[in-house]
Amino acid sequence: MRLEKHEISSSTWTKVEAHIKARLDTLRATNDADLDPIQTALLRGRIRELKALTDLSQDDQSLVVSDE
Repeated sequence: MRLEKHEISSSTWTKVEAHIKARLDTLRATNDADLDPIQTALLRGRIRELKALTDLSQDDQSLVVSDE
């Protein structure tokens, strides 16, 4: 799925995207802490899901999930 240009430029998407990016920053900072492997895996999963949401506004949508 991909958002249309008019959806990307909406004030609602702008607010949602800003919130997601702030949340990503927080989760990435937490990920830099000393966590056990299970906590790290859970945190990375949350980060991937948030990145998938922000990717809705990207032009190039692929079905392959990256390991980043």
